[in-house]
Amino acid sequence: MERFDYLNIMQYLEKNIISLYGASGKQWLKDLPRFLKQREKELHIKIHRPFDSLTYNYVAPVTLVDASKAYQEAVFKCGVPNVELNSEVEALKYFAGNGCIKLLKCNTRDGWLLLERLVPGEKLLSIKDDDLATKIAAQVMLKLWRTVDKKVTTLPTVAKWLQAFDRLYQQFNGETGPFPKNLVDRAVKLAKELLQSSGEQILLHGDLQHYNILSATHDSWLAIDPKGVIGEREFEIGALMKNPAPLLSATSNLKDLFLRRIDIVVAITNLDRQRVIAWSFIMAMLSAGWFFEGSGKYDELLIRCAENLVELL
Repeated sequence: MERFDYLNIMQYLEKNIISLYGASGKQWLKDLPRFLKQREKELHIKIHRPFDSLTYNYVAPVTLVDASKAYQEAVFKCGVPNVELNSEVEALKYFAGNGCIKLLKCNTRDGWLLLERLVPGEKLLSIKDDDLATKIAAQVMLKLWRTVDKKVTTLPTVAKWLQAFDRLYQQFNGETGPFPKNLVDRAVKLAKELLQSSGEQILLHGDLQHYNILSATHDSWLAIDPKGVIGEREFEIGALMKNPAPLLSATSNLKDLFLRRIDIVVAITNLDRQRVIAWSFIMAMLSAGWFFEGSGKYDELLIRCAENLVELL
């Protein structure tokens, strides 16, 4: 990787960290070089240059110094200690390598994870046949989903995620700011109805889409970066439907694309078709709200997705 690219990658990470965490984020970034050196010594690893898609965490390939370890190559991930990182660790422990990358070691107090490295590690995004990519994603879902003990888990629920709509109303004194009021109101109403009639509550990935499914030698495709959320199966499809942005932006007829994806997912998973559509619409609106909450920006593509999905109901 060229130094210029490396600097750009780090600058993007720094911008995101400071935007989200402020002064504590600045301190974390300042301490990062020393932190990495300490982890190298503690874990007997060599941390290499980071991957080229850093957002809110520092993620890099590593070599295990002790060649007798089961994994000679691994991935080191660290970030400002936070609830979301804790949820990822808990979800990874529950998934235990079934349809998902394996967690080797972690320390949530210090905010780091040591993960298996997937080879060749190509993103599902590399599959240009959208029907095939959708089939692969649906098959990964079936491997992932599992029940959890809701009495002991600290993982969030879909209902908790949906509180983002309440925050939106509060921010704009009962209105919806830049967002079409009819879409927000419809999403909130639908979400309440779906929650009241929800099926079995299981552990979902929460962000299972083209950037978070990688190719692997021992199991053709595996998920990475689980958010970890408790909800019904149909909720999982929403993240897939609103990705990848470049493909959706270039697609003139989103409804046809969505219908093909829904047909494929329902055929493989036997999920309720109308609930898949409804949750996908809600997820598009929820994501638009999250994006606005974090950046202050309005995502036109997410709203376009929502508009097309709601017409399928």
